[in-house]
Formats: sequence, C-alpha cells, structure tokens
Amino acid sequence: KTNDKEIPDTITKENNGIPDTITKENNEIPDTIPKENNAISDTTTKENNEISDTITKENNEIPNNITKENNEIPDTITKENNEIHDTITKENNEIPDTITKENNEIPNNITKENNEIPDTITKKNNEIPNNITKENNEIPDTITKENNEIPNNITKENNEISDTITKENNEIPDTITKENNEIPDTITKESNEISDTIPKENI
Repeated sequence: KTNDKEIPDTITKENNGIPDTITKENNEIPDTIPKENNAISDTTTKENNEISDTITKENNEIPNNITKENNEIPDTITKENNEIHDTITKENNEIPDTITKENNEIPNNITKENNEIPDTITKKNNEIPNNITKENNEIPDTITKENNEIPNNITKENNEISDTITKENNEIPDTITKENNEIPDTITKESNEISDTIPKENI
C-alpha cells in the first residue's frame, strides 16, 4: 500500500537502527529492524502484528516465528529470561508445550484461555507436580505454592479445598471449604488469631 506513509529507505529512530525499507501505513516492515536494542533480524509486519521471523525483544530471545495479531506464537520463545521451549498460541492463550516462566519450570502443556493447565507446573519455586485447571480454579492434584505445602486436591472456584493445605506457615491439616466459610475440620491459622486447632461443629 503506497502512500504518504511509505518510508522506502533507511531510518534511524530514537537510536534504533532501522537498516532497510519500512512501509508505515499498514505498519509493514518488510526487512530487518533493530528497535530499542531489540534485534529483529527478519521480516516484520506490524499491522496485523505479524512477526514472521526471529525477534529479540528486550533481551528476550524469540528465536522463531511470532504472529502478534492473534497472539499466535507458533514456535520457541524465550521471554525475560523465561525459557519457553516450544509452541505457544497466545490468542486463546493456548500453550501446547513446555514453558519455563520466571525460573518456574513448566515441563508440559498449558492452555491459558480457560486457564487449563493439564500437566505439571512449577511456579515461583512452588512445586505443582500435577494437573491444574485455573478457569474454574480447579486444582485436581498436588500443589506447593510459595513454600506452602498443599499435598492434595484444591478446587479454588468455590473455594473448595478438599484436602490438606499448608498456607504461609499456617498449617491447615485437613479439609476446608472457603466459599461458605465452612471449615469441616482442623485448622491452624497464623495471623487470624486462631492460635490452635479448631474443629468445626459435628466433627
């Protein structure tokens, strides 16, 4: 699309070396651009945010294709020292393979749209060794979150905590249902003036 916004030759913008042609109407950037010290070593189309080849953005190595319109990231991405070893589709937040985010090892699939996390996740040194579904906050298996050991199932939507939880040094050694504040078994809560075991009625 050729009009006044065509920039057919080299541009250096804000100390960003742009060594080749740029078409600014549809934000078509048909060749290499380093932008803000981010090496963009191949074609970029900025209208649909199509980034058809390698991009390094803010020291985040993105060694393969990215389509930014639908947030489709069809290959490997390393973002802010977070290793994302395989395919990511960001529109529906589908993350069909391995991700390591903030030194949190996520060694298997994650689907982020419905917050479905169908396999192992380690988040902020919190070991989550089995499945998590985050949409309904269903956590069907073991979770360890911020040194709080949660050795069994948790369903977080209705605040159903169907088994043992240890949360921030607050030992909750049995089932808790937090929606209706039902505490069907023993709880030790650190900072809520519950200094010892509280069994609920009918227990």
